[in-house]
Amino acid sequence: MRSQTGSNAGHPELTRATRRHANLKSRASRPLVAALVVGVVVTAGVTSAIAAVPSPRAAATVFHACLRNGILSNVGKTPHACPSGSSSVSWDETGPRGATGRRGAPGATGATGATGATGGTGPVGPAGPSSGFYLSASEAHIPGTLGTVASLLLNAGTYVVNADLSLEDISVSNASDLVECQLKLGTQTDSVDAGLLGPTSTPENYAAMALTVAGTIPAVSRAFLECVGAGNTGNTFALTVSITAVQTASLDIES
Repeated sequence: MRSQTGSNAGHPELTRATRRHANLKSRASRPLVAALVVGVVVTAGVTSAIAAVPSPRAAATVFHACLRNGILSNVGKTPHACPSGSSSVSWDETGPRGATGRRGAPGATGATGATGATGGTGPVGPAGPSSGFYLSASEAHIPGTLGTVASLLLNAGTYVVNADLSLEDISVSNASDLVECQLKLGTQTDSVDAGLLGPTSTPENYAAMALTVAGTIPAVSRAFLECVGAGNTGNTFALTVSITAVQTASLDIES
């Protein structure tokens, strides 16, 4: 008879059963080994992916957890081991900066603020633009009917115009005269009259006139000085006559 060694040498059926159990145990352990390998790979992959994302703050809190089948467990701030079949993952408390959001609707109008204190007086501003115009004549005859004695051409603008006359009655019959003059600028008019005696009553045969008018003309026009010798002797003259016009940026006329 052949001798058997071992504890199952005398039981062939038990020996075969033991071998089948060992084979089953070996095959059953293979998936577990594969799962562990996969878990290690997943853990390494997740850790590498998270490490590749720069942390916005060096002192940010890091969370640790276990991942299995897409479900997190054992979340905490302290690193820890995960059960078999789970992957160890971690992430920063502060994530990357998100995209700029849409612009919000305008807010309601705020209440009107209180009136501020009155500021100090500012410096005197520069003088505005101005232009001057002048005309003079001598021995201008004063007509027996109203007519132009002198005129001054002006550009469009606002002006103050002055006219001055020095009159003399040279009537050979020693007749007196009454001279009336008007200074016109656009629709504005100033008028003055003066009485003169005959030459034998000197110096009463002399007289002086001054007229002033102010206004605005919209286009190129003239300032007119018109006179008439009401005594109708035709022997009165303006020894000197002048017209001066000064253009201003603005004009305040008091009535």
